[in-house]
Amino acid sequence: MAHRRLLLLLLALSPGCHRWSSDGSAAAGLKTLNSAQQDFQAHDRDEDGVKNFWVRDVAGLYGFDPGKGPIKLTDISLAQADRTLGKGRYASVPKEAPYVESYSYAALKRYRESGKSVAYDDGTGRNPSHFGIVAFPEEYSESSKLTFILNEKNTLYSKDTRGRPPEEFPEDPLKEGWKPLSP
Repeated sequence: MAHRRLLLLLLALSPGCHRWSSDGSAAAGLKTLNSAQQDFQAHDRDEDGVKNFWVRDVAGLYGFDPGKGPIKLTDISLAQADRTLGKGRYASVPKEAPYVESYSYAALKRYRESGKSVAYDDGTGRNPSHFGIVAFPEEYSESSKLTFILNEKNTLYSKDTRGRPPEEFPEDPLKEGWKPLSP
C-alpha cells in the first residue's frame, strides 16, 4: 500500500504529466482518507465506545470534535474538498475548496448488497462495517476525467463517469465498468 501511494504521489508531482497530476492526486487523496477511516474505527476516535467508520461526510474525518478538539485524521485540504450532501459543519473547516484545484470528495450515502440498496449511515453518521467515498473532478476535462471510489475493503476503482459521482457503491464494481487500481 505504501509503495502504491508513493507511486501515485510521484506521478502526481511529475512535471509535464498534468493528467496524472490531477487524477493521481485524487487517487492518493482517497488512500489518505482510507487511512483516516481505518484509524477512526480502530481507535474509536469519536469516543462512543463502538468501533465504527465515519460515514456522514468527509470533512468530519478532520473536523469532528469529541470534546477535546478536532480529530484531524486527514489534512484540511481534503476536508475542504468535501461536497457530501447534508454534510456537517465544523469550526475547524471554515471554507470549501477543491483538492489540488480540481477534485472534490464525498461520502457515498448508499451501497449495493445482495441486490439491495443499503444506507451507510445508521442515523448517527457512523457504520460499524462499511464506508464508501468518491473522488470526482470539479470540472470534467482531459486533465481531470476519472472518478474514483473506495470502500472499507481498501480497493480503489476508477472510471470515466464524465464527472458525475455515482449514487451508491456498486455491488460488483467490475461488472459496472470500474477498473481496480492495485493496492
